[in-house]
Amino acid sequence: MFKKMFDRRLYQREKVELIARYFIQDTSVKYMGCTVINLSRNGAGAFFPRQEKIEEGAVVLIDIIAPVTYQQLRLKGEIKRARKHGNVMYAGIQFIEALSEETFSMLCKA
Repeated sequence: MFKKMFDRRLYQREKVELIARYFIQDTSVKYMGCTVINLSRNGAGAFFPRQEKIEEGAVVLIDIIAPVTYQQLRLKGEIKRARKHGNVMYAGIQFIEALSEETFSMLCKA
């Protein structure tokens, strides 16, 4: 209850496991694979290859194939936090534009 009162997230976060591709503007030379592990209408958390240079403030494009519908979506966001997590990098991403409720629901279907 206490945590909920002070949660600064605008939208609910859902656990997901979505295989995606990403491209970091001004850094990447090609799209590479990543895994989105949580999602809200306003952002996501994802695991990236450890060798990738992930810096806070970088702009990232993420291509995801939606479960069930197989619709390809391109999401654009800013890396708000990045840290090493075992043999991968974890990054928290804030989307430039919030997902619609329909798109969010489509991505959260397993």
